[in-house]
Amino acid sequence: GEKVDPLDVEAAIRALGAADVAVVGVPDEHWGETVVALVVACPHDDEALHVLLRQVLSVHKVPKRFVRLESLPRNEAGKLDRRALRELAE
Repeated sequence: GEKVDPLDVEAAIRALGAADVAVVGVPDEHWGETVVALVVACPHDDEALHVLLRQVLSVHKVPKRFVRLESLPRNEAGKLDRRALRELAE
């Protein structure tokens, strides 16, 4: 498998107009983990996001799926709740 820095993928999706985004790895039988992006208020549909992201990211960094949310789950301190994100992504 290849290493994926979630911050790189999140920055690319934000640059395409998403209001908020988080990227997590979810279990995958073949690869061990696969990339999933949880996206808030993005002007592009999933197919367009795949096409646009392939132009700026390595193939292994492009999320396999996008989960659309009204807002990202955060803890009391305002930080992303990574456990909740993974549950939503699976």
